[in-house]
Amino acid sequence: MLNPSQNKTLRELIIILPIVGLSIIFLVLLVKDVQTVHRTGVLRRNIRTVTILDVGNIQSWMTFHYINTIFNIPEVYLKDFYQIADSRYPNLTIKRYVKDNKLNELEVLATLKQSVRDYLTKNKSN
Repeated sequence: MLNPSQNKTLRELIIILPIVGLSIIFLVLLVKDVQTVHRTGVLRRNIRTVTILDVGNIQSWMTFHYINTIFNIPEVYLKDFYQIADSRYPNLTIKRYVKDNKLNELEVLATLKQSVRDYLTKNKSN
């Protein structure tokens, strides 16, 4: 027969051990899932291949960096095309570029879209 303090300790163990066991199992499964996600790259951001038709989706809220990235354009291409000396390039939005240089937004967007189209057409085979 167990005394009351031993009985209390036994009850606590009966409660705590399954909780600890389930916690260990959960932790092992979590580590396994994290390794699987890391190995398969499920959470990696995939930049999709962009076609010339997508150029029409360029908008003034986009940065030059964003446009360079999604269309796989070298960073200097648009900088040279527009002769941009702003230190914020390529993290400069089209809207900010237009405003700072007192340009017409629609005209800049039209020439930007055309310059991207031209680059993609010229470099299609690469």
